[in-house]
Amino acid sequence: DANRLLETLPTYKANFTTADYNHFIGEAYFARAMVFYAMTKRYGGVPLVKTVLKYPETPAAELEVPRSTEEESWNQVLADFDLAIANLQSTSPKRGYANKYVALSFKSEAMLFAGSVAKYNKITGFGDKTGVRVIGFDPTTSAAASKKYFKEAYNSAREVMKSGIYSLY
Repeated sequence: DANRLLETLPTYKANFTTADYNHFIGEAYFARAMVFYAMTKRYGGVPLVKTVLKYPETPAAELEVPRSTEEESWNQVLADFDLAIANLQSTSPKRGYANKYVALSFKSEAMLFAGSVAKYNKITGFGDKTGVRVIGFDPTTSAAASKKYFKEAYNSAREVMKSGIYSLY
């Protein structure tokens, strides 16, 4: 649904104010980031579906999206949260909507988890079909990845604290 919104909303951009349009785009990236975060946290590398899969008109073989590496999956979570933060308003337009600081808070949580996996996880696994590392990080990149993710977590948390709108638990 997030991908569908990202693909079709630009067609209707003229129907919205710029602030509303950007916020809806931010909501879509936020939703996709949360889905990828939940899946990556549980399964490691996941299929990164970033477009609408057109079924049944597309042959089934073309709909198979292989699992990405765990690092690629965490990088997608980070990218989607960054796009959400860039587009969301500072305050929610309605109760129950996300906003910039909600996205920053969840980004901080996700990146803390990603940094911990990159630094401390010793379990590894490779995909049967692709042979890529779908569980765990490559030992040659894990140290740099953990530093990057921890820094992202820290910076996001600091921005939430400096805003004074929310406090972190």
